[in-house]
Amino acid sequence: MCGGWKEVNIELEDGQFEVRKVPIIETDFAMRIKGKPGDQIPFSAVQKFILDLKLVGFNIKKFTADLRAMSVSTQQVLISRGIPCDYLSVDRFPEAYLQFRDLVQEQQWCCHRNEFLHFELANLEYDKVKNKIDHPEKVINIVFMKDGDTEEVVLKGSKDMADGVAGSVKSVIEDNKIPVDTEKMRRAMSSVTKITTQPTEDAWWLTRKAVEDDEKPIQKINAETKKIKNVFKRLR
Repeated sequence: MCGGWKEVNIELEDGQFEVRKVPIIETDFAMRIKGKPGDQIPFSAVQKFILDLKLVGFNIKKFTADLRAMSVSTQQVLISRGIPCDYLSVDRFPEAYLQFRDLVQEQQWCCHRNEFLHFELANLEYDKVKNKIDHPEKVINIVFMKDGDTEEVVLKGSKDMADGVAGSVKSVIEDNKIPVDTEKMRRAMSSVTKITTQPTEDAWWLTRKAVEDDEKPIQKINAETKKIKNVFKRLR
């Protein structure tokens, strides 16, 4: 979601700077659903969770999925409930991650502390040759023990949560319009010269002569119409 806007100096191609408003993106929460070995994740449970969020007051503007074949039924259910849906793959379009990285560096993104999300984001790798952002197969993590010693733990790499966050941030940026600068409008309006109007009784459109002039064409049309009626009467 867009939590607000802030002004930043943007350098233009000619070297000059321009003040622009940029969004502050907030991620309310991020979650991963992991099935037990040998089990499948029921899509109906995911659909119900999203609809429950809407029921309790979350303003869901869009639902996106990266796999068409795996999300057709879910999108059909959500669209029938009034939730717009679309497809978005951060693997095919890594620009979403690069844009997200810039937001983080510019302090335009905030989120509640999520250890697993932080683990995924911190270990992402950018292959500039393949133009692809991916996770390592394995990650060695240092764990501090209660007795003060450390232990190396090998974790399997992943980026499912990171994909969801990067994709949602991209959607927020694309779907939000820059708000009107009310302060600039106020200053512009205050600089406009005030127009003084004549008293109501002196207004040209209320004078008797103007009214008579406006009525003359109507009177002429009525007179001509009356002549036509008289002709019809004589023909009878």
